[in-house]
Amino acid sequence: MAPGELLHAPSFSLFEAMSAIEIGDPRMDASLAALTSPTAGDLIDSGKVPAQLVDTTLLSILDKQMILEMTWQQGHSLAQTVFTCIYMLRPDRASSMPLLAACCRSSFATCEQVKEFVMSAGICQDEDFQPFCYGLLLDWGRKGQYPAALAALTAAEDEVKASGTTKCLMQALHHLWHPSANAVGTAKRLLQNAAQSLDALGQEVPAGRPDDFVVPGFHPDVNRRLLAPQPPRKVPVLGWKAACQELSRMLADLQAACAVSIVTSLAQLKTFLMAYAKREAGALARSVLHWLLRTSAYIVDAPKPATAPSSKAGLSGRGLEPRAGKALPPWVPQPRMLAAAVGLPPDGPTISPEVDMFVEQAVIAVQGWCQGMCLNRARQRRRHRHALPDWAHLYQHALNADLSQGFMDWQTGAGWQWPHPTTDAPDQDLQGPLATWVERETALIMLQHLLLGFELELYQRYELCMIYWYCDYLIGVGLQACKKMGAGIQAAANGRGGVASKPARSNAKPKRSEANDSRRLDLMLESQEMEVERELCQGMLRLCAGLSIAGALPSRPAPFNDEEHLFDQRFSRFNHCARPEPLLHHQYAESADPTGVSAAALFQMAKDNFLCAKRAANFIGRMAAHSKEDLQALDRVATQNTVALMLMSKVLADGKLEHVVTWDFSVHCCYPVLGLKKH
Repeated sequence: MAPGELLHAPSFSLFEAMSAIEIGDPRMDASLAALTSPTAGDLIDSGKVPAQLVDTTLLSILDKQMILEMTWQQGHSLAQTVFTCIYMLRPDRASSMPLLAACCRSSFATCEQVKEFVMSAGICQDEDFQPFCYGLLLDWGRKGQYPAALAALTAAEDEVKASGTTKCLMQALHHLWHPSANAVGTAKRLLQNAAQSLDALGQEVPAGRPDDFVVPGFHPDVNRRLLAPQPPRKVPVLGWKAACQELSRMLADLQAACAVSIVTSLAQLKTFLMAYAKREAGALARSVLHWLLRTSAYIVDAPKPATAPSSKAGLSGRGLEPRAGKALPPWVPQPRMLAAAVGLPPDGPTISPEVDMFVEQAVIAVQGWCQGMCLNRARQRRRHRHALPDWAHLYQHALNADLSQGFMDWQTGAGWQWPHPTTDAPDQDLQGPLATWVERETALIMLQHLLLGFELELYQRYELCMIYWYCDYLIGVGLQACKKMGAGIQAAANGRGGVASKPARSNAKPKRSEANDSRRLDLMLESQEMEVERELCQGMLRLCAGLSIAGALPSRPAPFNDEEHLFDQRFSRFNHCARPEPLLHHQYAESADPTGVSAAALFQMAKDNFLCAKRAANFIGRMAAHSKEDLQALDRVATQNTVALMLMSKVLADGKLEHVVTWDFSVHCCYPVLGLKKH
């Protein structure tokens, strides 16, 4: 063969060729490296693991062990981080040093706690956490050894302040493993103490210490024989400062997870999880949060009753019993929470079997959404997309409940008012308040799926028109549903009769309900926030369309998928749901057709949208304190884009924009701030 020629064969595989083992090369031949790596016994025999250490060296070992624990929680192997310490592999070697023995015992306990939380929560993937022990037993960290580890840390606390941070963290995780309102509050206080102890520790560490300081008793390849028969990836061990920052961040994320204990309604839970997801917390903090939201942390399966349950059981059963006779905390998704969210009475007799079935399925759907919100951001988007068939199934249950005779009779007696069916859209008007609630929640999940694409930088500039167009539609669906549900609640508050197939069984005027007042206020605030985002979406849609006409928006590469295929790739998963009604490409093409519209006219319409968004954001900023930070970001986007549009209108020459348009997503992750600069 001449230079530059390649030999082609049907059996050739580039992947296998790239993965081929070069025998004798320690970087490729894992077996050779395993034979040359020392064991714990070899290191002890060579004198590299002393049985007595001076105080300064001992403190350096404790710091190194903390660094390795934080490195492990970044998604690396336990055998290549924590258990590279020989004193962890051979605890008897530290028996003559009580402080080091306490450190090893606490490391065993903490690693076991972290591993149990992550495995039980089930929300971490390989890129988040590596739970495999490779045959290394966490014997000292078993539940029966927790008191011994706690006692050892208490004894060592007077000698070194580092043990105070570890002790408080271990105690907090122990309380969170058996959660209750009191336990979560205690855990939060312990985490605050751990953070204070860590701050004090950071001030005492020598300023001149390098990040890669070397201490005896550690070897990176001591567990090489336990790893898979392939060249392992080199573990980038954190430095001292980076490890302290990660530990401080983890403690803050755990404290934020404990704040879920103030949640008392589904609206508050949604707001909390949306805000917490933006923290991008680590594997442990997200696992703890999901554990606090799981019913399995509080309840066990109830024994089957000998007789059939009473028809007046209501929404409090579901075949589950709290542990030790305790009720579920208010922040856990449960029938009472879902009943209150859709306007049903949380207690009392059963309205109809269809309503009970709907509430039960709604709890499952909301629990699935909560689990998705605890995933990392990339997995979160994928989970929302794959959960849409479950919400489509729930919509059918909601329709059955809305049309059940028991629910219509209850609705009339409660004073709910719902629009009469019309001949223009009879199918749409079949859905009552329950199906309308499901449609709104489904639309918001679809919207969240699309907006996460901005955070993950998945969209090209030429896609933004269709993305904002579909977001505008979904926000409109959610906005319409909020207004319909709010009108029904207002009718009940005013004592007006509802629409039902039978007259009301009671002529008594319903009393004013604080729960209905609170729910109506939540719907009003949510509607106002949707108005702001809808104006922004419409403004960005018209702005992008104007830039396309002005020649300032990149065009789609010709050899690849056309616009229709691109539309299907982005939105085909939405076709699983009957409501919101999925949109097709021809609808987008007709709606976004710029024929007869100039770039200047589109810029003016976009500016009007941004001005409306700014006014609405300022209005609700005085009422919605929980979303103030996000509203300020939206207000800033609207203000700066209004200025940018004024400049674009001035520099337009014959309908074309000669300047370069810049896109800045630093103010808000989903709505960019545009700027102009000369070529």
